[in-house]
Formats: sequence, structure tokens, C-alpha cells
Amino acid sequence: MDCLSATEIISAAHDGTPVDPGVLADARAHCETCPECAAFAETLLRMEQVAPPRAPIPLVEGIIETTRAEAGAPVPRPVEQDTASGSTAPLQRPGGRLLPSWWQPRMTAFVSAAAVVLVGVVASLALIGQAGLTGSEADLEQSLESFTIDATAADDAGDRGAEESALEAGEAPADSATSTATPAPPYVVWDGTVYVYAGELLEAPSEATTMGVTVSDLDEPGRPRERPVVTDPDDQATIFLRTADGGLMSFKRVVRALGLREYALVTDQAIPTFGTWPRLPSRFETPGTDGSPVFTLIGFDDRNVDVYVPPGGDMSDGFAVAPGTPSDDPAAGNPHWTWWEPVP
Repeated sequence: MDCLSATEIISAAHDGTPVDPGVLADARAHCETCPECAAFAETLLRMEQVAPPRAPIPLVEGIIETTRAEAGAPVPRPVEQDTASGSTAPLQRPGGRLLPSWWQPRMTAFVSAAAVVLVGVVASLALIGQAGLTGSEADLEQSLESFTIDATAADDAGDRGAEESALEAGEAPADSATSTATPAPPYVVWDGTVYVYAGELLEAPSEATTMGVTVSDLDEPGRPRERPVVTDPDDQATIFLRTADGGLMSFKRVVRALGLREYALVTDQAIPTFGTWPRLPSRFETPGTDGSPVFTLIGFDDRNVDVYVPPGGDMSDGFAVAPGTPSDDPAAGNPHWTWWEPVP
């Protein structure tokens, strides 16, 4: 079954359209082997969990107050000309109002309903952004809720522009010294895969064997040196390194999930000291802030983090994640682009 057929069947079943159980099972089996279709199915499930849109209270109150003020304001009266004398006089209307008083509550209700519809549209755009397109619509919704303009917005925009220009040129922004100086978690790299410190052991697992060496200082005094890498056949996600005093430090493979698959953080560049951030493999040039021209946005992973692939590529070979993820993300707020490949 191809991707188009699988997504059509999954979508129809999600919408309540009767689907042959055997065909649906084939579509789900396809999703288990296809990251793109798995991400599509995951998106459908997440959309069910999004809260229904509602108008922010400040927005509704502001529109109601504006409507009341306009309804109570005097309306300029049109004038009519006396054709005999040539003089003009106000055209008289009963009550001096453009609309009768009984219409005000109806107009208020109508405007309130329109506000709800407007915010619903904004919320829908924000949902699309969460599905892997853009996040700018969420900023629009926040601006509608606040009804305020930050006096420093222009300065901030200028700072961001300078920051983006520096990043596009492959340089660190002038005001990002703090973020780039933040030490990375205690990483090591072995066989191209990045691992993070997970604790110390008194002794190695009974089935553990030495599989090679890597270079790291393990946060010990002196220069980085080769360390034997010990692995456990029962735990392929963990490696063990010997310390200078004979201790054993364990490291877990750094992974993130997309659909039904795990992707490991990989690099071909050395991480000789604790506190060093992993970077993109050297085959990639430094991307711009939007990933271009090296990467193009293709979707998001299970944490709603945008993922990128080379132009014309797909996620079966891996994907990139932009700098500045949250600190609790597997990338841990890395200030550099990172590359993730499927775990065998």
C-alpha cells in the first residue's frame, strides 16, 4: 500500500466513514514502517485533543464597550435645503438616533458572535502551526488577547533582525553570548552516535564486552584521552566508560521520537570534553535561521518540534532540528543545528 492510499484510509476511518477492517489494518501496518504516514496519523489524534476555540474575555469586552460607546454617540443629522428661500435646516429624525434603542442589544450580541468566529479562525491557524507549518499565527492570537503594544517591540525586532543576519552568515549573534556560553550536558560520542551521562556503576554488567575506544576527558583533570567503550548486548542504548580511578560511567544514547520510530543524535565531529555541544555532521553547511538553503521544513516530531530535511529528501534518512529547543528537549537547548538518524 502506498502513502496516498494509507493516509486516505486512515483519514476516512478517523472521520467515521465505514472502512473495511482488513484494508484499515493494512493502512495501519503501512504507518508502522513509514515515518511520514505515522506522523500524519499522530497528527489526526492530536487534533482531537485541541480545546475548542473561544474568544478571549478582553477581546469580547473591548468590542462590547466600543459598540456601546458608538451606539450612544450623537449622529450628525443630514440637512435639507429649502428650495424657496435657499436656506438649510437639519433633517429631523425621531429620537436623534441612527438605530432604535431596541437594536443595541442585538447589535452587541452580533458583534460578540463575530468576535468568537474571528478568534476561532486565529485558533485554527495556531493549530495548523502546531501541526508543523508555522508558529507565527500563535503570536497573532496572543496579540489579540493582550490588546497592548510593547513600546520596545521595534527595538526587539531590530535585535532579532541582526541576530538572524549573523546566524545566516554562520556567526554567533552579539547578544547570544550567554546562550552559546551555556555548557552542554556531559556528552560523549562513539561510532558517530551521541550519548549523555546517566550515572556511575560499581561494576560492569556480566555480559558486557569492550567494543572500541572513544576520546573524552570525562570531566577529569588533564587532557582528553582514549577511553575503552564497554557495551552490554542486553542494552544497546547504553555504553560504559572507565574513569582514571577504575570507576565505570554509564551513558545513554540521545534519542527523540517521531511517530513509531526513535531517532538518535549523530555527528562526525569529536566531543573531547564535557560541556561541548554536538554539531551537524560535516557534510552539511551551516543553515540559515529557516533552514535554507540546506534544509526545508517537513513536519514535526512527537514533541511538536519542527523537523527539517534536505530539499527533496524525506525523514527515512534522518532529519535536522533547529537551535534553541527547550532545555527539557532531547537536544537540551543546543544553540546549533543537530542531525538525527533512525535507530537501527
